[in-house]
Amino acid sequence: MADEMSTFTGEVEAVGALMEEALDTGAFGLSTGLAYPPGIFSGSGELAASARRLPADRPYIRHVCSEGALLMDALADALAAGAVHASHLKVAGRQQRGSMPQVLEMLDRASADGNRGTPRRPSRHRVVDHAGRDPG
Repeated sequence: MADEMSTFTGEVEAVGALMEEALDTGAFGLSTGLAYPPGIFSGSGELAASARRLPADRPYIRHVCSEGALLMDALADALAAGAVHASHLKVAGRQQRGSMPQVLEMLDRASADGNRGTPRRPSRHRVVDHAGRDPG
C-alpha cells in the first residue's frame, strides 16, 4: 500500500466516474483488497477519494492489508478513508497475541467519532495452526 496518492488527479476522477457508473447500474458499494495486485499499488489518498464519492447508503468494504506487526497502522489507514467495513479482521503472529482488545477499541472509538461503517460484530472461529493443531 502506497503512503501517498499514487495516481494523477485525472485518473482519480476517472476511477470515481467509473465507480459512480457501476453504482448506477447495480453495484452494491466499493470493495478493496490491498494485500495483492492491483490494490497493493493503491495509495491512501486515492482510496479515500473514492470512498468519499459513495452515497451514504453504500458500503466501503476493505480487506485490512496487514494482520501482523503493521495491523494497527493498516486499520488506522482504513478508518481514515471514512466509512469502512473491515473485512477479514484478525491478528496473526506471536507479536500480536493479545492485541485484539486494542483493535476492537480502535473500531469502537471510530464508531463513536462518527465512522458510519458497520459496528463490530464478533464471531467465533476455531483457531488452528498450519499443521491442524488447536493452539488453545
